[in-house]
Amino acid sequence: MPYGFTGKILKVDLSTENVEIKKFDESFYRKFLGGRALALYFLLKRIETECRFSFSWK
Repeated sequence: MPYGFTGKILKVDLSTENVEIKKFDESFYRKFLGGRALALYFLLKRIETECRFSFSWK
């Protein structure tokens, strides 16, 4: 995968000042193609299963 692909994701926890480099294989990136899909994947991994969303369209 060209164009700046390095196979690494930097995870920064500001509350604990912890920095971690995550490495995934190419199949992971092909499965979640694009920045939005990757962001949604990591967001859904972090929220609790009992979390309920409340949206207001005002």
